[in-house]
Amino acid sequence: MRNAEARLKHWSTGWTAKNQGDSPPTPFYKYMDFFEGKDVLEVGPGEGRQYKSVLHLAKSYAVADISKEVLACPVFDAVQSKYLLKEPGQKLDTQFDLIHFWYVLHHIPSDELESFVNGFLLWNLKESGIVMFNTPYLDFHRGAYANDGVNTTKYTLDQVFRHFDPHFHCLMLDGTLYGQSNGHIYIGRKR
Repeated sequence: MRNAEARLKHWSTGWTAKNQGDSPPTPFYKYMDFFEGKDVLEVGPGEGRQYKSVLHLAKSYAVADISKEVLACPVFDAVQSKYLLKEPGQKLDTQFDLIHFWYVLHHIPSDELESFVNGFLLWNLKESGIVMFNTPYLDFHRGAYANDGVNTTKYTLDQVFRHFDPHFHCLMLDGTLYGQSNGHIYIGRKR
């Protein structure tokens, strides 16, 4: 993982309130039915805003993060499976029906995205599994874009589709919350 030390320092301290801005805690509220009765993995769970919204729907729930501090947050005490991520294409010990991540994609540097999609997501999703996430919001001031794993990596929708289309069939692209730092909600089924 490139820039690992700076990324770990940033995502292990002060990452909660500082990085939320006007982002809604449950941008996927219209799509909660995707979680019902599923084995779910959340990547980059922060302090658990999304986790709290869908835990009661899932059959099982796991979290994965690059930070030990995030995984040790008391909100995740009931989570049985926690994965410390050390590389973008990491293979876990089980597969999931649904992998979701919110406000995370834009913190994956461009040189790690293919490994994350073609490695991590494909290896760790069951056959016909679902991926759900939000695309980057592209209207930040110019200094916010650094492609370093801390600041925002600027991915256009075309770039997102270029990486995801070979591996996922897009079921939904919803831009109704775009103005709230949310980008577009993407829901795709593993091909």
